[in-house]
Amino acid sequence: MPIQSFADLFAEAEKRETYWQGRVILEYTTDLYQAMLKKNLSKKQFAELLGVKPPQVSKIFRGEGNFTVESMVRWANALDCQVRVHVGPKGKTIRICDVSEHFCSYTPDSSSEWQPIAIPVTAELMAPMTYQPQGTALDDAERVAA
Repeated sequence: MPIQSFADLFAEAEKRETYWQGRVILEYTTDLYQAMLKKNLSKKQFAELLGVKPPQVSKIFRGEGNFTVESMVRWANALDCQVRVHVGPKGKTIRICDVSEHFCSYTPDSSSEWQPIAIPVTAELMAPMTYQPQGTALDDAERVAA
């Protein structure tokens, strides 16, 4: 069997549901960890909030917890956060951000690095957005900011 390139191996992995399940868990735990840090909490303090032992929190951040909707909501609630779910087309990089924090990150298709984007917060931007297949949230934000 010939040695495959990383791109070939990655493309093969993307065909499996376990890849996409792992990606959801990775994105969730990354956001959860950032929320914990933003509140200046240690893993031990977070464990106390959850009423569990610190090794259980380490297990969560390793992606080995019991990742049900109920548990994910419980863990986020402990940090005064909410869980949001977004379904989008494969092949597009989508990153949900909190516009109210005056900062948004996205990955352009041509780059593998996160790029900061400053978005002025306006009442129009904070209004509920509807799904518009012809544009993206970033396009909408740029249009509102203009």
